Amino acid sequence: MKYAVITIGRSGSSELINILNKLNIDVIPKPSNHLYPNQLKQKFGLEIKVIFLIRNIPDVIYSIKNRELDYGKKWIKNHYNNLNVPQNFSSHDQIFEKDTLELTKLCFSYLHNQFYDVLFLKYEDLFYNNEKTINKLSEFIGTPIIVPYNKKNKWRGSIKPENRVDNNIDKIYKSYEKLINFYNSFEIKLVNRVDNLINRIILLKSNKDYRLGNLILEIGIHNIREQSINNIIKNKDYDGSILKNFLINLGNGTISNKNEKLKFLLQQVQNYTKNNNLKKPLTNELVVHLRLGDVAKFSKKFLSDKLKDKIFNYLEKYDKIKKVTFCTAYHYGDRDDGVYSFDDDVHKINKSKLRFFLNDILNKFPNTVFDIKSNSNIDIDFCYMINATHFIQDFGTFTSLIKKIINFKKELNIKAKNFKKVINAKKARNAKKAKNVKKAKFNNKLQKKRFKLKKGIKK
Repeated sequence: MKYAVITIGRSGSSELINILNKLNIDVIPKPSNHLYPNQLKQKFGLEIKVIFLIRNIPDVIYSIKNRELDYGKKWIKNHYNNLNVPQNFSSHDQIFEKDTLELTKLCFSYLHNQFYDVLFLKYEDLFYNNEKTINKLSEFIGTPIIVPYNKKNKWRGSIKPENRVDNNIDKIYKSYEKLINFYNSFEIKLVNRVDNLINRIILLKSNKDYRLGNLILEIGIHNIREQSINNIIKNKDYDGSILKNFLINLGNGTISNKNEKLKFLLQQVQNYTKNNNLKKPLTNELVVHLRLGDVAKFSKKFLSDKLKDKIFNYLEKYDKIKKVTFCTAYHYGDRDDGVYSFDDDVHKINKSKLRFFLNDILNKFPNTVFDIKSNSNIDIDFCYMINATHFIQDFGTFTSLIKKIINFKKELNIKAKNFKKVINAKKARNAKKAKNVKKAKFNNKLQKKRFKLKKGIKK
């Protein structure tokens, strides 16, 4: 396991990297201590744990200004380069008024990242002998860490804390408010990438009507389905939606049999994707549907080991897959009888079981990127799954409908390929036939010439 010490700058990364090196810990060296998560992944891979050092923000800004005063513009220019914002160097003199180094962006990119577990530590606690902080770092790395406390460690530079200009301090508190608030919000903060994924799943607390699987496949209590159909057709909020378009055409008699329904839905998905400029999954991306929400209280199939094994087997079989996207939402039907209504205890079960489920998968495939696709607009996720090259279904009518459309699409593609092969074969035969005719004509002409020549010799 590698370790990366990432920092907003002037926060003790050099000292900590030296300490870890002395313990023979595989730590990424400077100047890679200011990379964003995507850059870190591209350069060093995914098997990394991140230690993010942050420091009192006014101290960071004044430390940078001290360095500029003491070492000149060459140092400050290099600092902007190291923090991957060379384009902002021309505005370096506005560092009090604007976050020209984009420190907030760097910090929050790790707070919400999907690739790494991140331990946020404060410079002041780590290097001023805070036992709790040092113990947490030791636990995170798996090795006892000793951070020597230097009593002579003092503020360096020409701008002493007591000489700071009040209006500049005010500017810093205004310009860096979000970052300062984050710094003040914790003592030690461990960000788990599984939790980051879970936190991005949206809650559909009440969805009585827009149930694609039940209404299209005509599964469930008839009266409840009819009520939902009427509500969707009458409600203008559903205008332009895939399900409403389907129900209107079904009512008009435009579509009737199974193939017509699937063909219509596939066309709807293609149009909706194009008209809304929706992003499609990558060709080396596995899309997995997870059914979450009300099912947690009554179904044994909820986040089953069978589904987990499907994912394991698929990723082991197709080693070219580099990304897995879980397409899901906490869905509660909120039916009048209360069977599928939102419940706090059920919601806690969802999150708890999902945490174990995802943790097992992420740990088994450390070099795979994992993502969440979750939208309050169900059509967006519906299209994303149907547009997938690789798809694993969960259980229920919604995921069954998606799988039926995907299979129908594959059949159409096979027919199109076979038709193309037939056309190409026919073209090849015609070309060969034309070639043979041309060759025969040529041979006939040649024979006639030879005959005339032979006849002339006899004479």
